[in-house]
Amino acid sequence: MRKASLFFGVLMVDEVKNKILVTGANTFVGREVVKNLSESGYSIIQLLDQYNIADVEAKSVDAVALIHMDYLAQTASTSENELIETNLKLPLKVAAVVRSAGVKKFINVTSVHALPGGDKGPYSVSRRILVNELLKIKNLNVVNIFRAAPYNNWVFSGRLSVFNRLPVVLKQALFRVFKSIAATSNVKAVSDAIEEALNDNCQSERIVTDGQSKSLMYWFFQHAVNLSFSIACVLLFWWLLAFVWMAVKIGSAGPGLFLQDRVGRDGKIFKCVKFRTMFVETQNLGTHQVSQAAVTKVGRFLRRTKLDELPQLWNLLKGEMSLIGPRPCLPSQTELIRERKQKNILSIKPGITGFAQVNDIDMSDPYELANWDSRYLKLCSIAFDLKILKSTFLGGGQGDKVNNK
Repeated sequence: MRKASLFFGVLMVDEVKNKILVTGANTFVGREVVKNLSESGYSIIQLLDQYNIADVEAKSVDAVALIHMDYLAQTASTSENELIETNLKLPLKVAAVVRSAGVKKFINVTSVHALPGGDKGPYSVSRRILVNELLKIKNLNVVNIFRAAPYNNWVFSGRLSVFNRLPVVLKQALFRVFKSIAATSNVKAVSDAIEEALNDNCQSERIVTDGQSKSLMYWFFQHAVNLSFSIACVLLFWWLLAFVWMAVKIGSAGPGLFLQDRVGRDGKIFKCVKFRTMFVETQNLGTHQVSQAAVTKVGRFLRRTKLDELPQLWNLLKGEMSLIGPRPCLPSQTELIRERKQKNILSIKPGITGFAQVNDIDMSDPYELANWDSRYLKLCSIAFDLKILKSTFLGGGQGDKVNNK
């Protein structure tokens, strides 16, 4: 903004700094955000602990945005009502007040636990509901920024603070191991994302993590799991593979196995192997485009139990797929391929099971599926993959659904 004034009869134009309100400015992440935004020329109004609605209303005059980072952490003594009151009801009241005062943007800096498909505890649920409720507020541009375990210049917060007491060399080595186990976020990157959001008028979701898809330790973990899992399954369940193959052959005319072109890493086409679950005359379409009538009786059982995926052990052994990853699509699904290219999802191997699949997201909505795949790309780590694997074995998700018509 600019302000005009007269000085000895000469019209002067002075630069007026954009006024930004910040809650949680005294937190580990908040201090770095305030410092960076101040250096960028923003005028920061801090709303510290115990702020009230009247205080927010008074300080909202002429403000262009509010950055919300004030959350109540879950401890053994924290009640569910306290979490809901502080992490959900209070920020919604604040959002309503600043909107009425003319503030145009609300930037909600929250945890990756608030993402869809995240933890089911009251802390995560309260923050997840807030994300959805904020997006319903009219005439307020909302940006939700999700960050993982924060650190900055080898100083750590929360569960990572245990590293702070260690010598620098040991701290760095152990932290690299931790980064492959769980998602982390550099506070400077979070601050940069906030500044980008201040200059961006679109309503959006931004996930800020270091990303571990190319980590050597994570790659070794993935490779070891893929190889050991596929070999163990073949050695232990060869009889099941043979039995299912025979059941498919007997159940309907045609081969026991079904080979289909799928899009793999970097857009390369490979032959995905599955037990055949549909009649041989069925068109080569995405599963959501195929009628339920095209599925054989044996196929219905195989799809429900996910046994039709077992032959993909061959794709694992060949290195064309991973146990965990985005489900591979058909070359004809151009809209999904385009969305995945834009979000860099094709940079990783497709998987037999994945984050979207265990949350019942199929290929009928390319944009929605690509969003879930993008979340996986940002969050993938040893712990996250094990969580998806556990959910798969417990029956999470039903895979790609056929058309009921």
